[in-house]
Amino acid sequence: MTYESTVTEIGYERFIAFCKAQGFEDIILVGQQGDAVKNRFIADGMRVSCYVQFQMLSDEVESAKQSNGFVYMQGKPGAGQTNPDFPTLKDCIDHLRTQGITRPIYCGVGIHTPADAKMAREAGADGVFVGSAVLRLHDDPAAMTKMIQDFKREC
Repeated sequence: MTYESTVTEIGYERFIAFCKAQGFEDIILVGQQGDAVKNRFIADGMRVSCYVQFQMLSDEVESAKQSNGFVYMQGKPGAGQTNPDFPTLKDCIDHLRTQGITRPIYCGVGIHTPADAKMAREAGADGVFVGSAVLRLHDDPAAMTKMIQDFKREC
């Protein structure tokens, strides 16, 4: 995952050269300032996944529609982040599907428990990203293993 501002600061040519040298084929691009950088990645053979916040901002939805990677959908809203037209995750995912997005939709940001993963699956998500909930258990391998198993049961 990278922010467009990071790509711009490093320099697009240097960044894409690094990605290709590492064998990267996919990138999650956030903080877009338009479609120029995203379109350049696509032209250079990268699959670009776009982040869509729970507010369902029209520019983010449009960018996801025009991309070629999975959609990274915010799993749960923060304070003040709901859109009255799409108050639930299911409403958000259904809207993305009605906009013609057929690629996988994965939810992250707010997916902290196995119950959250189940909610995302029931809302129509193709999968979830779980980070901090599992990584916090780094010093307890048995608890980490159990947590991963609990998530897998719900997905």
